[in-house]
Amino acid sequence: MYKPFGKNIFRYDVNSLYPYSMKNNPMPIGNIKFFEGNILEIDPNAYGFFKCIITAPKDIKHPIIQTKFDTGNGIRTIAPLGTWTDMIFSEEMFNAIKFGYKFEILSGYTFDKEYIFNDYVSDLYEIKQSHSKDDPMYLISKLLLNSLYGRFYMSDILFYHNIFYNNELYDYIENYSIYDIIPLDTSE
Repeated sequence: MYKPFGKNIFRYDVNSLYPYSMKNNPMPIGNIKFFEGNILEIDPNAYGFFKCIITAPKDIKHPIIQTKFDTGNGIRTIAPLGTWTDMIFSEEMFNAIKFGYKFEILSGYTFDKEYIFNDYVSDLYEIKQSHSKDDPMYLISKLLLNSLYGRFYMSDILFYHNIFYNNELYDYIENYSIYDIIPLDTSE
């Protein structure tokens, strides 16, 4: 039998965290606009992705800005101290400023913003709440809510695998991008 240890330990489960965030926060829309220099001098509420020189506060106990770092044994996500250059989302930058981070904006991309998932999330959440957990409508609405955020990370590049005779391959190479060729039996 499991014996808990520690005192005053609390466990929290957030109900529909990703759908809630997508409903209640704007998303980038419209045309992308490139800029160079400090965009905040022109638009203090600029919304987009900024290439910055980032300086973490010297006394921060738990750094909140993360970046990818090549360790020589693979890429790792770290929360560094000191100064480095990286691309950062404007809303993450504005939040980090509250914790003492400094940013020198070099360039970036701005977008318009809008709450595009409000109706989608509200409708599916209502379906989820109005059905019992063993009802297919509950399960489907929960799946659609929870997979929404993950769809943004999926690659739109689809790979196709084809088998050709050697004499057909060169015609195909002229018209398509080839990522890899694996020779098979070449007896024909």
